[in-house]
Amino acid sequence: MKKKIIILSCFLLVLGFSGVANATYFLDLYIPEATPVWLTAYDDGYPDKIEWHFDITGTGFGKGFIPDHYKIVDVYVGLLLKDREPDGRWDGGGNSPDEIYEETALFHVGDNEWEWEADGGLKFFKLAEFADLQETGKMAAKFMVEKGDIHFKGAGLLAKATAAPVPEPGTILLMGVGLVGLAGYGRRKYINH
Repeated sequence: MKKKIIILSCFLLVLGFSGVANATYFLDLYIPEATPVWLTAYDDGYPDKIEWHFDITGTGFGKGFIPDHYKIVDVYVGLLLKDREPDGRWDGGGNSPDEIYEETALFHVGDNEWEWEADGGLKFFKLAEFADLQETGKMAAKFMVEKGDIHFKGAGLLAKATAAPVPEPGTILLMGVGLVGLAGYGRRKYINH
């Protein structure tokens, strides 16, 4: 009987501790209603920037982040851009066979900022700072053309999180029953001697 109590108590303790970790991924995509959005740094009436918010809370595919339940460990963002090749194709590079324009862009996500010579394609960035996302599950983003023009097709955010070290009520109950069982067995053994 003594072995059974010890084995059962240890099993309940292990079950209690097993409900604590594992990585979870959260995703949010932003695609403008009228895609692609032409952005230009020229003063010609077209916008030079587009702003939006990433949101990994709520329900739906890739959603469900709750700030108190998860700790974010890594965040990546991606941009999908479209531009014209010198021969007129849409892929990346300049705008015409005669003129090749250097196009620069600025991308803000929360407190993170990148500036680079922009061209078409998919670009990925790793965030160094994501406190806003951890606190609220939301993060502001802005893409801006500083020189030249480019088409913005969409963006995405992927956050990797681990379960916060706050056990669930069932986990606490299992651990508590296991500890009470071990304590009761130890007290009984102490009284008998």
